[in-house]
Amino acid sequence: PLKILSIRPNPAQEEIVVDYRSSIVDDQIHLAMVAIYDAMGKEVYSAVSHLSSGMSTIKLDTKHLSSGVYLLRIGNMQENFVIIK
Repeated sequence: PLKILSIRPNPAQEEIVVDYRSSIVDDQIHLAMVAIYDAMGKEVYSAVSHLSSGMSTIKLDTKHLSSGVYLLRIGNMQENFVIIK
């Protein structure tokens, strides 16, 4: 029921904006785990987020992350992004 459409900017510095589409019904409460993993597979960020129906965005602070390639996972969907400092 979830598809990551884009992660921007990519490469990022201080924040990423994740555009996604969800097919959940509006009256359902849908929570998803949002996690970021470094290139070694170590989890460097995690939170539970409330997902909205239709097209929406999530903003994530990436100021604390070092330069490198990261994996973003929301629920069972995942995408790579890059941090350049």
